[in-house]
Amino acid sequence: MELRGVGIFLLFGTVTAFLAGTTLVWRGTALDHAWALNPRAHRELAPLGWMIGIPFLLLGATLLAQLSAGSDAASGDGGWPSL
Repeated sequence: MELRGVGIFLLFGTVTAFLAGTTLVWRGTALDHAWALNPRAHRELAPLGWMIGIPFLLLGATLLAQLSAGSDAASGDGGWPSL
């Protein structure tokens, strides 16, 4: 039960990293409006483009792998990888 909060946190981190990476690698998409939530970060990250976008996509993939490994916590053998 206590790992559910960790799973929600990892899911949020995954979505955020994928969104940031996608909008930095592929500019001009409909997702660019998400930067209105944090325009300062966009001003600082946009000049780096794909050089920082790819690591964000890899971070999202890593968090998604952790989330999927920890989602089997009920069986007793999962959960720890998500910590």
